[in-house]
Amino acid sequence: MMLRNWTPFLLICLLLAGCMRDETTAVTTAVTPPLSTSETPQAATGAMSLPNTATPSPAATALPSPTAQPTPTPSPTPIAPTITAADQTVDETGELTIAQITSPVAGWLVARSVVEGSPADVLGYTAVPIGVSRNVTITIAPAAATETILVELYRDNGVPGALEIPDPDEPVYSGDEIVAVIMRITIEFAMPAIIVADQIVADDGVVYVDSVYTAVPGWLAVHSDEAGTIGALWGYVYLDAGLHENVPVSIPWREAPPYLLAVLYADNGRPQRFDYPDDDPSVRVNDEPVALPFHATFPPDIFVRDQPVVNGQIVIERIVSYGPGWVVVQYDDNGAPGLIIGFAPLVDGVNERVVVQVVETAVTNPLHLMLHRDTGDIGRFNYPREDPQVTYNNFLMASILIGTAPGNILYTEDQTLPAAAEGETMTITVPLVIADINTWVVIHSNEDGKLGDILGKTWVAAGITHQIPVTLTAPIPTTLFAVLYHDADSDQEFDFPNGNDVPLQRNRKLIRAPFTIQIPPET
Repeated sequence: MMLRNWTPFLLICLLLAGCMRDETTAVTTAVTPPLSTSETPQAATGAMSLPNTATPSPAATALPSPTAQPTPTPSPTPIAPTITAADQTVDETGELTIAQITSPVAGWLVARSVVEGSPADVLGYTAVPIGVSRNVTITIAPAAATETILVELYRDNGVPGALEIPDPDEPVYSGDEIVAVIMRITIEFAMPAIIVADQIVADDGVVYVDSVYTAVPGWLAVHSDEAGTIGALWGYVYLDAGLHENVPVSIPWREAPPYLLAVLYADNGRPQRFDYPDDDPSVRVNDEPVALPFHATFPPDIFVRDQPVVNGQIVIERIVSYGPGWVVVQYDDNGAPGLIIGFAPLVDGVNERVVVQVVETAVTNPLHLMLHRDTGDIGRFNYPREDPQVTYNNFLMASILIGTAPGNILYTEDQTLPAAAEGETMTITVPLVIADINTWVVIHSNEDGKLGDILGKTWVAAGITHQIPVTLTAPIPTTLFAVLYHDADSDQEFDFPNGNDVPLQRNRKLIRAPFTIQIPPET
């Protein structure tokens, strides 16, 4: 009875156990999917799950290693170059103030004059650092200030601390434009000035400048006036800053022309040493030099050398004429001027190497030279009706004597030649020969005061001859002799020593003159 009652119960238990085995197999499949490199295995859930005993490969389970990435660096904002400046006045100090400069580089702030709308001379400059600078001062030469001034920013590309423009220091650009600003300038000081009048110069050779004002120490110089440009320098005097009146300047009046310029210079080089033309520049106003022309009337004067009359001519080295005039040649009449045997026209001022044609048959030793004015019919010699003799200080000028039998004369001067290779030809110059016959200028070496080898020669006609070139061959000794030889047959062939072209003598001594040659060493 009891067995019969447990049998159904046991059957029910067996059926339940079978169902539970089927349910366990389904759960395990669901929670054990294949692994991939991008997924991490998760633990299975469920009361009846089985443990996963499979060992995954390292490639399937390893996580990727992290890669180090650089930290981004922020880019700095570029400095935009600018110049800010206001219009301003300039006084005697010459100081300009630039309100602000922003510069991306170490460089220069440069002030230039502006002439006809274009940048011209550099008036002043100052160094500027990288970054922003305020109230920067540039000092300029106040007299050089123009109505507008251009201020530019430059890079210091060359030697540090040295302005080198236009190269290698270059302008700073903002885009396609040079960083610059234009300032309008008002002058608030007395400008440099010169006042000088035409004048008669006495035989002391002093010219007078009525008034000179200079804002800085400098120089007052007198130059030739060459069509409004500054020509040869004739004299100068130092001036302190300030106003000066009736300023004297000595000049060699026998050589200077009558048309002159008074010019003002700044003493920028060695103090109180006139470093012209390199370091002491002319003072400029509106980019023009402070200069004023004037006319000087010099004392009448004649400089002539004794000479033979050759081909009916004499040559007068230099004549200073008191206005347009004439030089007149008269023969000697028992120590007094005789009849006129020749004349030549003169311009106002200095006349050099004036050739006068004379009546050769009337030549005496000496001859008399007189100066006449050109009046009335200008350009025609009408003495005695017109063209009177020149007076000076209310006195009639005395005649100047010229000897016509001077013999033969030779002049030399020391000179410098450039370095030359052996065998190369070079030219020396004999400054003057006066000869009454055709001659040779022959150059000898100087052998302890005696004539050495002949190094070169040049033929010279009778009369006065200047600047005679003689060609020599290197090497050239440092001490030489110039000697006159007679061209006996006037054939311009040097017949020495086998011929009649022999050295000329005066008082039984050779006509010779020593001189030296300086040749700088090769660099």
